[in-house]
Amino acid sequence: MLPETAERLLKLNRRFYQSFAQPFAETRQRPQPGVLAVGERIPTSASVLDLGCGNGGLARVLAQRDHKGTYLGIDAEASLLAIARDGDVPHNAAWLQLDLGLSGWWESLDQPYDVICAFAFLHHLPGSARRRAWAEAVRHLLAPDGWIALSVWDFLALPDVEERLVPWEAADLSQEQVEPGDYLIDWRRGGSGIRYVHHFTSDELSELAESGGFRLADSFRSDGHGGKLGLYQLWVAADAKSAIL
Repeated sequence: MLPETAERLLKLNRRFYQSFAQPFAETRQRPQPGVLAVGERIPTSASVLDLGCGNGGLARVLAQRDHKGTYLGIDAEASLLAIARDGDVPHNAAWLQLDLGLSGWWESLDQPYDVICAFAFLHHLPGSARRRAWAEAVRHLLAPDGWIALSVWDFLALPDVEERLVPWEAADLSQEQVEPGDYLIDWRRGGSGIRYVHHFTSDELSELAESGGFRLADSFRSDGHGGKLGLYQLWVAADAKSAIL
């Protein structure tokens, strides 16, 4: 994917979340079951980095477990961060507005983290090269015995998915400019909008882990229709002899 195409898709998603932060947060008032399951596996003393934290779903899960370790939630959208801050969050919670689609986003983060989470974020990052760079970056942010938990949206399993897919012309793009697995999908709450999303297979996500220096520790499906709309994976460093997980 050409850099200018990726940037156009990133701008499309930025506009979407700026326009629909409130109605989006209203659909995420309860943490997803998969996030709850991961939250139960995070030691209460662990340092946690939450990439694409949105309205603070994971932070609320950790607060319910009386989390004592540090927590840093990062998101590009100020409105979502404001909603997250106002929720029931851990005492050691901190927040940072940062666009994870920008090159070098990780350079200001120098603390290694025991657990790095990225729920429902990676499918909004356009381009296989950019996603590989993301995996390599989080590898450098991870403590030696730490682990990563992430989820991607299996939106093609939605019962009405054909009605929700939007032609590329709506973003002034063509199928030839994007990569296999790339889609535009509509939004119907509080107005109409479109988002860029990438559809991951389990193998593709596992290959991404390997490209970033990780190995797959666990994988499961959860959330949504039939409990299968979220694909979750847990990664550890490929050379890790042990892990908090």
